[in-house]
Amino acid sequence: MDPQQWLDDFQRRIGDMAEKSASLQEELAGANATASSPDGTVVVTVSPTGALLDLDLGKRITEYSPTRIKQMILDVAGQAQRQAAHQVAEVFAPYGGDTEAMRLINRHLPPDDDEPESVFTAAPEDSDPAPSAPSAPSTRPRPESRPDDEEETDEDERPW
Repeated sequence: MDPQQWLDDFQRRIGDMAEKSASLQEELAGANATASSPDGTVVVTVSPTGALLDLDLGKRITEYSPTRIKQMILDVAGQAQRQAAHQVAEVFAPYGGDTEAMRLINRHLPPDDDEPESVFTAAPEDSDPAPSAPSAPSTRPRPESRPDDEEETDEDERPW
């Protein structure tokens, strides 16, 4: 192959990859997901990474107990995060094909769960469940501390 032809081909492939990369970034940026409770009281929007972007609470939210509100928010946020994860996988599929990266993404996708019955089917005026007993202290051993072999470092040098 002629060196100039090889260089032209190489530059074309680089240009194609840059174009695909820009397209993938744009598609991933738009992979936000929104989920809501069946009655629309809780609406959650998350980013492609699952980070919370928006939370809307409807007027009926005051009819629920604080425990129920918390659980509704967590459940709806989980639905939105699952949707976002599946959208990211769909966006990446044409680029990832049958690669190890794509298999890794698919292996770590959360399952498509249906909405939890316990939270969304109970009446709003239901009371909070009985408080649970305090948990026993952890019996897990604490990690051993390191001996102080080195002198104290200046606070500016500490990473925390």
